[in-house]
Amino acid sequence: MILADNVTNIIFLLFSAGFTIPFVYLIARKGYLNLAVIAFILITHLVVYLGSLDTNLILPFVIIPLFLASIFFSLRSFLVIAILNLGFAFLYPFLVPGLEERVYISNIYFVVVSSALILVSIKYRYDLEIEKLKYIAESKQKFSTV
Repeated sequence: MILADNVTNIIFLLFSAGFTIPFVYLIARKGYLNLAVIAFILITHLVVYLGSLDTNLILPFVIIPLFLASIFFSLRSFLVIAILNLGFAFLYPFLVPGLEERVYISNIYFVVVSSALILVSIKYRYDLEIEKLKYIAESKQKFSTV
């Protein structure tokens, strides 16, 4: 039975990857990069949550959409995606009827901690960018007066 479950998960992942990659590529190729990233994040969420219905564990893969959102979108957009991700984590026990409370709490804890860490890294990256722009502006002003 374990082999059958693994084969089902492999088929599901291959189908989703076979659908996702060309779909996202075509959207990005048309020039709609933000739409392609949003579609990829949504499809990745579906794959993570639907693919883990029988394993009761979503921890390692739930971070992938968050990392993508932190790379491609602003801080506000990341917060929206992180809140949606947390909402999916709260709804997860309703999708999986026999979920243990320990697994449920650990999934939510992991989503909250990972979102907070990524949020701190985004804020740090923005602060570094602001400092760099200030330094460049001071350098331009210094050399333009010379």
